[in-house]
Amino acid sequence: MKQWISIIGLLLLMNISDSYAQVYNYIEEDENKNGKVKQDPNTQSDKVPLRDKLFFGGNVGFQFGDVTLVNLAPLIGYKITPQLHSGVVFSYTYYKDKRFNPTFNQNIIGGRIFARYIVSVTEQLHIFPHLEFQTMRYETRNGLFEVPAEWYNSVLPGIGIQQRIGQRSAINIYALYDLNYNNDTSIYDSPWVFRVEFNI
Repeated sequence: MKQWISIIGLLLLMNISDSYAQVYNYIEEDENKNGKVKQDPNTQSDKVPLRDKLFFGGNVGFQFGDVTLVNLAPLIGYKITPQLHSGVVFSYTYYKDKRFNPTFNQNIIGGRIFARYIVSVTEQLHIFPHLEFQTMRYETRNGLFEVPAEWYNSVLPGIGIQQRIGQRSAINIYALYDLNYNNDTSIYDSPWVFRVEFNI
């Protein structure tokens, strides 16, 4: 008797499932006729709008006193993939040191191109290998004479940490190494370069 009850129950279940499938198909067909076509998620376009692939940011630095330093470095980047990012940075630095007599002045203008690959540690914390090429033009004036402008090029590989602080915004901290470092001509005091950067 129990076997018959199980068989009847199984048949009823199959009948209900079949009826549900027919109703579902009918609704789908009716939507298709009215121009409301249900798309298969696997066939939907995976194109990302350009505005979601672009990101902006950079860093700003100020110091006043006997030594005046103003640094502006706006950035525009592009997400080639969700992990691989590239971009350009334009940089301007004004340096003035009153401790020298006469006063020492320097203007540094240039830019850099970079690429980095984002690796997630947590949802909010990421690390990334970073590589950039930088070219800077600097001119020096000390009140008595002006040194002709010179170009300084450098290749800087390194690693960074990214802490997300919103859906699109993040703070990046870099540790980079200048492969072209030369104690006589470099614009840096050491081959190690550290930066803090904000992205949106």
